[in-house]
Amino acid sequence: MIGIATKVGIVAGAAILAAGGSGVASASVAAKPRPTKTVYAHQGKDRAAVTKRFTSSGSYYQVELAVCDREKDGNKVYARFVMNDRERAYGDPNNSKKGCGLQTFNGDYTVEQFQICEDDAGDDTCSKWQDVD
Repeated sequence: MIGIATKVGIVAGAAILAAGGSGVASASVAAKPRPTKTVYAHQGKDRAAVTKRFTSSGSYYQVELAVCDREKDGNKVYARFVMNDRERAYGDPNNSKKGCGLQTFNGDYTVEQFQICEDDAGDDTCSKWQDVD
């Protein structure tokens, strides 16, 4: 009985031979950088996002905060971010026009959680807090 690993090796070797190769396959495994990570929070159609970009060593080097007002209702939208153990708030400066409010931080910043809120009548309506890590 042939195992799955053997079958894959046979198929790979046959493909190399068919392509004019020697039939000897080699593989090298290089350390891959961690992919960009984005986490979203929604309140109605409005959206906030935290995007983390990483270096090849796996540590992050850039954090981008985005706040997008997607409702033409006249209510301002902002997001609350807990970053480096301190709460901050950022809004969408152009309100519901095309584009989002963006804040970019380079270096040693950690966003623990965030939520998006709409400044409507009475208490603001907010999404649940989203954990980033």
